[in-house]
Amino acid sequence: MQLATARGCPSASADRCTHSFLGHFVPTTKLDPVVKAHFIQGQLLRSLEAAETSVRAVRTAAFLAVGVQPPASSPPVDPQDDYQLDVEAQRALSELVRRSDLSLADTIRVWRGQTATDPRPNKALCPDPLEWLLVGYEQQSLALKSIRTGIQHCFHPHGAVIPHGQDIERSNHKSAVVLANSLLHSIRDGQDLGTYMVVDKDVAARWPAIRISRFGCVPKADADPRTEARVIHDLSFPRGASVNDASNQADLPPLSYEHVAALARRIESIKVRNPHATVKIKRGDVKAAFRNLFGHVDVCAKFAGSLPRQGAVVVDLALPFGWTGSPAHYGVFGGAITFLVRRESPATLVPGSSDRERFYCYTWVDDHVLVEQDHDDRLELCEVALRLAMLAVLGPRSINEPKFTHWSTQSRALGLDWDTTTRTVSMPPDKIAKALLRIRELLQSPGVSRTSLSQVLGSLRHVCSCIRSARPFFQRIAALYRRSPRWSRRPLSAGAKLDVLWFEHILVHGQLQGVPLRYFGALPEPDVHIYMDASDSGLCALHPASQAFLRVQFDEEERALIARNAFSPSTYGSNFPQYSQSCAGDTHGSQWSRIR
Repeated sequence: MQLATARGCPSASADRCTHSFLGHFVPTTKLDPVVKAHFIQGQLLRSLEAAETSVRAVRTAAFLAVGVQPPASSPPVDPQDDYQLDVEAQRALSELVRRSDLSLADTIRVWRGQTATDPRPNKALCPDPLEWLLVGYEQQSLALKSIRTGIQHCFHPHGAVIPHGQDIERSNHKSAVVLANSLLHSIRDGQDLGTYMVVDKDVAARWPAIRISRFGCVPKADADPRTEARVIHDLSFPRGASVNDASNQADLPPLSYEHVAALARRIESIKVRNPHATVKIKRGDVKAAFRNLFGHVDVCAKFAGSLPRQGAVVVDLALPFGWTGSPAHYGVFGGAITFLVRRESPATLVPGSSDRERFYCYTWVDDHVLVEQDHDDRLELCEVALRLAMLAVLGPRSINEPKFTHWSTQSRALGLDWDTTTRTVSMPPDKIAKALLRIRELLQSPGVSRTSLSQVLGSLRHVCSCIRSARPFFQRIAALYRRSPRWSRRPLSAGAKLDVLWFEHILVHGQLQGVPLRYFGALPEPDVHIYMDASDSGLCALHPASQAFLRVQFDEEERALIARNAFSPSTYGSNFPQYSQSCAGDTHGSQWSRIR
């Protein structure tokens, strides 16, 4: 991958470039691809730092133009080591609005340094190289537009309008109150990075377009919740008049994820081609994911929150966790990374290489999983391709170094444990235990909430990956979740309890460890054909190849339930009363043997 900069392009040819400012040359000394990737990241980082200096200059000029003292340095923590806002930036920006009567849109432009010559909201994202790097990518035009102007969206008019003053006074969720220090930590980091804009409450009241939604906080794995948590915007409240209710689904880019079975198929395809090949997996991660994408000034008005104790209103300038459109818009950029990686091969990165097989990259939101044969320098170059793709699409700070794993034949990816040597996949024991705990709590509870159903579904999705027959049961529980009210509890129906109980049996007895990849990825050609059906009196299974059959009679209790139609149709299926299991015995009785 040849990443172009203003200083020139190291490509030996011009067939992939379309801009006259790109100078082409052949380096006198061939750089190692890893060194080249670090060099490019350093160059991009220096360019970004220069752009950030320009942003600060735009802010300072705006402050001085109306006689506002520019903000002084403000420590992130107070004398008690609790996090605090950048109160100096809040003061200066609020006073700027009071004196100049700036609109919300113009205030955002000043804060982000958006000018007529450089209207990009996020200076880390550069559209010019992507005009030729992403040639052939179906979402290229949308990605370039989003970089140049910010994420745009056409919201529906709200069905119920909240009085503006009441909107400003909205309180946050209890989780944000309990984890207030973590909330302030995240918002302060956002102030420093330019993803949050904080003003005084009376200033926000001047902007009628602003919408305040509740903040919530969710603890992060492997982090102290007292200092670090994930900030969630509850953009689904109030029901019927929320930001998510007003979001136009038809105005969102298409979003589709490749099933995790694609990883199994990739491993199997390499092994089938070369049974002795060593296949290794590596996982890469994008830092901050949604937060790399900034909203258009009109969209940002919908993503505000309140800090009552600080008398402040926070405007979220990046795509928030909690907006229904964030995954779809981020998917455009995650897909661009995958597009770039899958277009590369060792031959495109190292002149003279004879390996022209393209790299494989699987993407799930911000996780990118590489699966390659350990041959020559293929593993190293595939990682380089991923890093260069992240730099090209999302900028020099997009690589989450701690989340990049080493190449290994045993790896945990997408919540499952993969072993390319034994060609198996397993549901981790800790996830099995967690799923069992949630299921049993659900079964014992007199009423279930929407949250508890959501947690159970999150735990059971891995079961569906390992056992294909679990999907219909999962879909019925998912349908129950969608119908559940948000704030109240309801008892589980008898049919839902049976579905959940089925999952409990599978988790205990389903042998979710060491599932062969050939069963996981796709159903193989059957070795044995067994035909099974049922009637009101029992079950029958036929094994024609061995001329054998198995007959199971229902007991009295089961027959009584069937007679009363006490089972739900989804429990035993529509064929239940229609066929007789005795046909095989009547037709072939003297020739077929009974399986015992």
